[in-house]
Amino acid sequence: MPDLKNIYVDSSGLRALITGDPRNEYALIWGRGGESDKNPLPMLNYKKHGKYFLTIDEDGLIVASATMYPHIKGEETPFCIKLDDPHLTADYLYLSQIGVHKEHRGHGYGKSLLNSVFALAAKTGPILYVSGFEPLGQQYLAPHLPAIHARYPQTKVMYEYESEVLTGEKKYKLQFDWDKPRIQFL
Repeated sequence: MPDLKNIYVDSSGLRALITGDPRNEYALIWGRGGESDKNPLPMLNYKKHGKYFLTIDEDGLIVASATMYPHIKGEETPFCIKLDDPHLTADYLYLSQIGVHKEHRGHGYGKSLLNSVFALAAKTGPILYVSGFEPLGQQYLAPHLPAIHARYPQTKVMYEYESEVLTGEKKYKLQFDWDKPRIQFL
């Protein structure tokens, strides 16, 4: 197993990693059309006000990423995510995506990043707003969300398309209607 490290960066830090190693440019390609040789890590959304957890290999290559956007209720946001959900009455951290390079899948990197996102939300206090799921996310990451949430029971989570803010104190699982998560309490 390669020597990997997790780091937390803002958009400037991400840009520095890209500039420092052109091999990482693939990570910035936006594409919902599926994977290709040119786009092995789909949807690392670069935004000026984004926050990122990245898993970097020993050669400085980004192998996994989590993209988040912080938002303070009532403030104009300088990026394209605008949530007018009336159930969000507080600050929130929008988890836009988690992506893992196709050659590094199945080793727990996405789950590790998801744990880091929950730890950040628990430490900083906003509602963690989790966006819809692509098929790979439904299959590999979504099953771990309730268990990770249970490790951070005070963290408030709201899933896209749901109207209820959850804590990790009550057991639940996620079921899907296409990319829309539905909560099923246990």
